[in-house]
Amino acid sequence: MKRIVDRILLLSVFLLALCTAVPAGVSAAPSGNVSLIVLPFQVRGDSADAGNLSTEIPKLFARSLQEQGFKVIAPEQTMRLLRRQKVSDLNVAAVRNLANQSRVSYAVYGSCTLMPGQGFSIDARLVSAAAGQNASARPYFVQRGSLLELYPAISELSASMAGDAVEKGALAGVQIRGLKILDPDAILMRLSVSKGDTVDPVILNRELKRLWDTGYFSDASVSLENTGEGRMLVFTVVEKPRIEDVQVNGSDAVSKDDIIAAMSSKTGSVLNDKLIVQDLQKITDLYRQKGYYLAEVTYRVEERQNGASAVLVFDVKEGNKLYIKTVSVSGLETLSEDDVKGELSLKERGLLSFITKTGVLREEYLERDSSAITAYGLNHGY
Repeated sequence: MKRIVDRILLLSVFLLALCTAVPAGVSAAPSGNVSLIVLPFQVRGDSADAGNLSTEIPKLFARSLQEQGFKVIAPEQTMRLLRRQKVSDLNVAAVRNLANQSRVSYAVYGSCTLMPGQGFSIDARLVSAAAGQNASARPYFVQRGSLLELYPAISELSASMAGDAVEKGALAGVQIRGLKILDPDAILMRLSVSKGDTVDPVILNRELKRLWDTGYFSDASVSLENTGEGRMLVFTVVEKPRIEDVQVNGSDAVSKDDIIAAMSSKTGSVLNDKLIVQDLQKITDLYRQKGYYLAEVTYRVEERQNGASAVLVFDVKEGNKLYIKTVSVSGLETLSEDDVKGELSLKERGLLSFITKTGVLREEYLERDSSAITAYGLNHGY
């Protein structure tokens, strides 16, 4: 008889889950679409349906939290994660790890105690994935006299969680620490996160990558700090050395002043590997424009003042200038090759090339000469 009553009550709970809205007096606070995972609840009591409740309570929580605006991981996906991770004890550290594995902002877990007369109490916990490893979970508790009130009770807890997630999830500000040379505002402009945003592990990793991608830092980390103003997102960085001087060795064909003027790396700025790679290409282009296609450019960094500053040195091996020995135009049948070659900017090297400045291979003239041949043919009816 008791088992039949339990099943009737349990059926009533599930029917209520389909039709019961958030109870009066409990506001459905928006959560800003914060992502969340609901883990299994431990059910204590001698009811025959305790096992069913351990899986159905998370489903009711998931439904209620979705109504509050949370993005909730599907129960089937949650169970696959638990089987894959082989988690047996849901403590705060394990739950936070599961939240990070799922790439969500929060995780919910807890227990339900069944009392004589069909009363119950729920002890739930809200765990932030972005909090430190030693941070505790936020507790929520509710007690009711009948299982018929299970879903309204869960809805009440969900509303409280939603309000706390908005309050605690919104950033009071974003700070960059460790800068000595770079302007903090210039670095903050490169980030997409700002005051008032909510963050999760995916966002934190994305923003940290943005910092690394600037090329200005030898080390960078991110943390969330609770301050008097609220949660502060803090990026702690170590700048690369300041460029004390830029030197160019081995450059004769191209002026050192022209090389330094073309570069992005400047004296007084922070060393940046990305800019240096671009500078190597810029120097190489300057030599190619003068016919030095075999020029090789390398760089080295000479640290000064215990690594706080450095001298950026570019070493150039110019090689030989490439001259044009022969210019030929193939495929001509009616037009004169000499006449066509007369239209070209690229000329063969001759005795007077040192005066006329011709005979040097220049890539920028190749496309121009190709167009000149086309124009000459069109002008002659081809």
